[in-house]
Amino acid sequence: FSLGYNPSLGALSWAEDIIKANPDKNVILTAHAFMYWDSTLQDPSDLDVPATDGQEIWDALGAKYPNVVLGLGGHIGFPDLPHCTHPNGAGKEVTSILCDAQGIDYVYGLGMMMMMTFHKDSDKVDVNWYSADNDMLFRERNQFQISVPHVGEDDNEGGNEGGNEGGNEGGNEGGNTGGSTGGNTDGSTGGSKKSSSSKKYSVDVDDAKHGDVKVSTTKAKKGSTVTVTITPDEGYEVDHVVVTEEDGDSIKVKDLGNGKYSFVMPKGEVDIDPVFKKTEEKTEPAEETKDEIILTIGNIAARVFGEVVINDAAPVIRNERTMLPARFVAEALGGSVAWNGAEQKVTITKEDTTLEIYIGKTFAVVNGTPVQLDAPAYIENGRTYLPVRLIAEGLHAAVVWNSETQEITITPNK
Repeated sequence: FSLGYNPSLGALSWAEDIIKANPDKNVILTAHAFMYWDSTLQDPSDLDVPATDGQEIWDALGAKYPNVVLGLGGHIGFPDLPHCTHPNGAGKEVTSILCDAQGIDYVYGLGMMMMMTFHKDSDKVDVNWYSADNDMLFRERNQFQISVPHVGEDDNEGGNEGGNEGGNEGGNEGGNTGGSTGGNTDGSTGGSKKSSSSKKYSVDVDDAKHGDVKVSTTKAKKGSTVTVTITPDEGYEVDHVVVTEEDGDSIKVKDLGNGKYSFVMPKGEVDIDPVFKKTEEKTEPAEETKDEIILTIGNIAARVFGEVVINDAAPVIRNERTMLPARFVAEALGGSVAWNGAEQKVTITKEDTTLEIYIGKTFAVVNGTPVQLDAPAYIENGRTYLPVRLIAEGLHAAVVWNSETQEITITPNK
């Protein structure tokens, strides 16, 4: 099911009726606004306007039914793949993943996509974060494996290719592990003989003197993909990786990025030999300033007093005015934010200062005095945007705009 932003109770009821009527079907639940970047489900306090949040969606569907096996969310732009687990109606842990690279895509043009590989006869699913523009995987922490429970499957099929483990009474030397009622030494009862196409060949790794080498499998069929993960020792980096066949011919190796490499298995054993080189010494960058907030147009990553912080909404330019996500900037400057839906009003307070801003109005009220705005506040995707100078100067901070870098620097007054 794909639920858009803020699905109505009627939409949730419709989805629930279909899930309930198909208990033997596996359900992947997707929602526009579902998870937050800190791996928690969205709740009302995360939104500036009333909406059906992620926790309500999960409670209404995922937590009640055993055939909900996976959750996916968007809306909250983030450069990584945060994920968490919650029990479904059967008590099985179900993974939910946030997949939305809109912030880094706007700025860097990476063409990000999440790839999920489902394996036959297994509940294991490989998750990869992939840049289509650069043809490489993005950050090692975004390449991981999850378990996806399944429903409506017969666990006692067995008997294929001379034996898939998990059958009733097994077989013997003919390869009937997973056969139904026993078997002969040639594998004729309960499972057929293994064909040559299913034969697996050894994947060997030479002793690595300057790093750790791990392979996705130590035996692989011809034509299958083998992944190699290399972690160099301190002071070293990978120069290149050599993979050779039994006859000494080299095999093409693809660099996936983040220390991962892959190749296609030939017919026969292979040998993997990573080549390391010493890391060049790098000049330490100048120390970052610790007393500024730096935001970039279109980028959800901000530097707040020397620390990189990821916001779920990026600054934008609208009608030649710089607009900032109100909550992020106000709270970074030590203020608190309150929303009044009836009055369509945002109230920001800090010590002896109170700012009252009305959505769509060209004025604000600062400590009881009306102040003219150069652009009205507005709401977009559940986030309230305000003119940068109103927030910063209203909370006693200086603002500097750099048109070349598209950066806004906010410095609190001392």
